[in-house]
Amino acid sequence: MVIFCVNHLNCADNPNYSIMALIMPELGAFEKYSDPNLTKLSQQQVEKNRALVSKIVRIVCPTEIYTRENTVSKLDQLIDAGYSVLELYNHFCEDDPFRTVAAAFKLWPDLLKKPVYTPLEYYLFNRIVRYTDACGIAARGIVTEDTIAKRGNIIEVIDDSGASEFVTLPQNFGGREYIEEAGEILSNQGMVFMAPQQGRRPTLELTDKRPVEFVLRKTEKDAKVAILFAGLGFKNESNYEHKDYSGLNIGRKLKAVFGPVLTRQELTDEAKKLNMTIDQYCLWQLGQNVPTVYNHIPDPTPHSPPSQV
Repeated sequence: MVIFCVNHLNCADNPNYSIMALIMPELGAFEKYSDPNLTKLSQQQVEKNRALVSKIVRIVCPTEIYTRENTVSKLDQLIDAGYSVLELYNHFCEDDPFRTVAAAFKLWPDLLKKPVYTPLEYYLFNRIVRYTDACGIAARGIVTEDTIAKRGNIIEVIDDSGASEFVTLPQNFGGREYIEEAGEILSNQGMVFMAPQQGRRPTLELTDKRPVEFVLRKTEKDAKVAILFAGLGFKNESNYEHKDYSGLNIGRKLKAVFGPVLTRQELTDEAKKLNMTIDQYCLWQLGQNVPTVYNHIPDPTPHSPPSQV
């Protein structure tokens, strides 16, 4: 049985990662995961590539970077103390993951040395994985609502006789593996990127989903984890609803506000103070940084304005 990809999911020819299997016993054959260890790049080359790619991203997709008080110095101290980093950001456009990675590498050069792991939209995996491979970044394709909307979760299977059938991958396909692997990275002083909205959203709202909590549960209890918040939004955008923001949005300026930085215990304590789940608190905290028109979460406390880097 031979598997072909449809709807722009072109089978990759890179032998360093497996996108499809030739035999399809179960849906596991459709997993998309890139292991940077298979690229056999030296640590020095990985750091050099990360710095170069990040610089290019910041030029092509300009980002104004702001930080809240003590954010840079606190995370520097925690990294020096052996903390892993979980960066949480709001996700509204197709290229904001690349922008937030590039901005983080600029603010904290020591992150260039860490193991890094990120989720990717399943339908975008093939286009992006060569860059994550070059930067030594582990990546996993996940089926989200956006994937389904673009029909990027439909795979055509053709058997030896030429007969074909279509397999539909369910929503959140790859999500369980991502949570397990993210916990492992955070248990080993790595860095994980996550959009707790679980897909591109035109607004920031509270939900009952708990991806942050699940990842922290999969992280070893004695592992030291710093949680970094990054709020994103386009400059001078007055309305994020009913807009697609696909592609790279080249030349369009993004505003990225970083901060605060909390340890795992601090995150738990702050969430309890507001009688919120861990994930609700994280979404609320992101609401302090995103544009007012994007944020649909009430702000019960005042906060100080960020300073530009």
